[in-house]
Amino acid sequence: SWSIESSWLSLPREESPVFPLKFLYVGQLIERKGIMPLLEAWKRFSASNRHVQLNLVGDGPLRDQVRRFCTGNGLNNVHLAGNVP
Repeated sequence: SWSIESSWLSLPREESPVFPLKFLYVGQLIERKGIMPLLEAWKRFSASNRHVQLNLVGDGPLRDQVRRFCTGNGLNNVHLAGNVP
């Protein structure tokens, strides 16, 4: 079971770095890595923090599901890079 600490879902405005603030995930797109819970949390996080970007580096059997989730939820701030040598 995955959980996300809700206090992490908002950036303090006074301490905000240069935008967009970029986040990086590197790993297989598989269930045990928690990619779907990450995207659920990202959806909530990016709703209240507009100038952020999530880069996903990796591939796996959940790639199409990840793409559909992002498209279906309007997550234009998620970039699927695929495998990077």
